[in-house]
Amino acid sequence: MSKDAWLEQDEFDVIVCGTGFTECILAGALSRLGKRVLHIDSNDYYGGQTSTFTLDAFEKMLIQSTSSSIPTSPGVLAPESLLPGSESVPLAGVPPPVIKNSSIARSLADVPPPPPPPPAPVVKPAPIPTDNNGVVDDANTDTPSSETKAPGEDDTPAPSSSSSSSATTINEPPISTPSPSPQDVDEIGQALRDLHKDSRRFGIDLAPRLLLSTGPMVSTLISSSVGRYLEFKCLDHTYIYVDGLVQPVPSSKGDVFKSKMISLLDRRVLMKFLHLVQDQQPAEGGDGGDEAKSGKEKEGGEDSNSSKPPGSFFEFVKSQGLTGNLQTFVLYSIAMAAADQTTAHGRDILSYDAGMSTMRRYLGSLLKYGATPFLAPLYGASEIPQAFCRLAAVYGGVYVLRRSAQHLLFDKETRDVTGIVCSEGQPLKCKHYVSGVSYLSSLLESTPSVSSARLVCISNASITASSDRLVFLVLPPHTPGVDNPHTIHVLQYDHNLSVTTASTFLIHLTTIASPDSKTVLEKAHHLFMRDIPSEIAPVSASSSNNNDKPICLYQAYFETEVRDVPQVPPATLPHHVHVCNDGPIGPYVDYEAAIEEARKIFSEICPGEMFLEKVPHPEDVVWEQDGGETPSDASPQGAPESASETPTAETPSETKTTDEADPKPTTEQNAPQEESQNP
Repeated sequence: MSKDAWLEQDEFDVIVCGTGFTECILAGALSRLGKRVLHIDSNDYYGGQTSTFTLDAFEKMLIQSTSSSIPTSPGVLAPESLLPGSESVPLAGVPPPVIKNSSIARSLADVPPPPPPPPAPVVKPAPIPTDNNGVVDDANTDTPSSETKAPGEDDTPAPSSSSSSSATTINEPPISTPSPSPQDVDEIGQALRDLHKDSRRFGIDLAPRLLLSTGPMVSTLISSSVGRYLEFKCLDHTYIYVDGLVQPVPSSKGDVFKSKMISLLDRRVLMKFLHLVQDQQPAEGGDGGDEAKSGKEKEGGEDSNSSKPPGSFFEFVKSQGLTGNLQTFVLYSIAMAAADQTTAHGRDILSYDAGMSTMRRYLGSLLKYGATPFLAPLYGASEIPQAFCRLAAVYGGVYVLRRSAQHLLFDKETRDVTGIVCSEGQPLKCKHYVSGVSYLSSLLESTPSVSSARLVCISNASITASSDRLVFLVLPPHTPGVDNPHTIHVLQYDHNLSVTTASTFLIHLTTIASPDSKTVLEKAHHLFMRDIPSEIAPVSASSSNNNDKPICLYQAYFETEVRDVPQVPPATLPHHVHVCNDGPIGPYVDYEAAIEEARKIFSEICPGEMFLEKVPHPEDVVWEQDGGETPSDASPQGAPESASETPTAETPSETKTTDEADPKPTTEQNAPQEESQNP
């Protein structure tokens, strides 16, 4: 190894480039199996498009995205960097920016500096009595000259203006000056300066997502014991904006019969439909596939309504007699359709299988951990991929940020990948190479992509009742006053998730990107933050007046583009190169697609092996007394590979855990370090 090598170990089983969601899951699963994994990223943070930033870092990233240039090719590789018998192909060492069309409505740079403080009061001391010769008259001096008292400090009445001067205040404010209103520019400017002062207390997600309580991600966190690194909060309530009102989503029998906007006849229709969905059990080994059958069919009876009609989930909903608001409730607040299903085409169409699967999980998640089926992670969405990075680091994975692959090396004859040349110029050997689409843009001519538009707001008050601080609100397509072509998902977080201060609320608005996305999201923002006609009155965080409207202290708009993996990899791609999506694609709830993608690539690298085998509890691992490395009460892979990898303060042994069936364990707050590490 060269003395100039920046990494001591130069041979790995798998090299993973990028810390996106799929890459982090893969790194954890492969390291857990005992593979030697190197995980690198050109950024100085974890998470890729699922990252979480402080307020200042978030604003800095948006500003940099408007001036970022297209990365240049690394050029021709020097012959001495080539491995024997290998050829090279250049890669995009720095992927193109994922943020575009960003703008900040209120930033710290737009706010004038605070006015200078008023001048200090000027106190004129009383004159010292003297005789005719200018000598101090001690008989008439009660106190030393250095301790002259102002009037009011003793019982002596204040002297008249002819003989002495009392304490006078210069530039006194006028008595009639009115106090500034909350909308006053100076007051909002001061509030914004306070936000940046507390920048590190904010956690702003690039791609905020919720987890279903019985969804695939929660199940994966429990089965793999990765959930012990994380903490979650259950949302207080879910709402939908229909008929000019914010209405609770009627997803249970009690909600249906309490709803004032559903007629008695419609209640029967909706309850019959919800029972149909719950009775429709998924086929074994699947979740709502073509072979799904209802309870009556499994018992040998007939159920004409449970037969799967041709077409989309929207056609199935119509066939069950749901009309008007009932369709809106089911399609957009329970089945989580992101596009207008009446005009959707292509990948925007919600299929029957996907709609039934989401509805079953939604209904099955109700009352699991709280009143709603949704869980939100503490400290931001990036904590979830970082939890898998921690798992990989515990089992020998090496993590290095601010490094990437400049060249991909492969065998001349077999075209099997043999390694990479990193951004430091050092060749690194590997048997498999895993990378996000963006890093392989030079080898992939064209890839499909999905763009999302987001508006991030920080307000001084909740958009709903004071008791509902963690809220999921849905604005269906074509909401009056907004004219949105697609569904708008609104997430409200407060300090209970440790992503904002105690006096502010963090609000995310997300929709499918379109030419008018910015205008549409701004209309929605003004609708629910300013003058939404709801029975739920906004409550100010600093006032008990229920008539106060939330004030938007900060607002930023941006769009993200997630590149999808091509269905047919190009023939020019070397063997054993595995491509991942840039980030989660699909509805803005859960990570089912990312988990399935990671499982698929894992089976290609390690066929027949168990994906994310459960990590044994530290108390169940018994080490040999003679310093051996094999646990006596666990499998050979039940503990780290070497004594140097014995769990330390960054591993699960030091965290306080709860029942493994509960996906809300105590979190390990420290993220993996930015330097190369092998815990």
